[in-house]
Amino acid sequence: MVENRLKKLEERPTVIEEAQERIELKVDQLKRNMDEPMVQVVQGALEGVLQQDEEEMEIERRKKNVIVHGVSESQATDAD
Repeated sequence: MVENRLKKLEERPTVIEEAQERIELKVDQLKRNMDEPMVQVVQGALEGVLQQDEEEMEIERRKKNVIVHGVSESQATDAD
């Protein structure tokens, strides 16, 4: 009877270690599953900011454009 109890006690650390390994594996999987959507959200936000910056640059560039109405376009091949 003592030997049986001793065996059970000796087996407990192994069982605990196996359970801990399974838990750590599950935690790692959960972290990966959470990180992937987070990366997508951050990338989407960055793309939105970049697109907004491009639009603002385009608007700034066009502020100095001049539109002339009622003048016919030249058919000449040179700028003079």
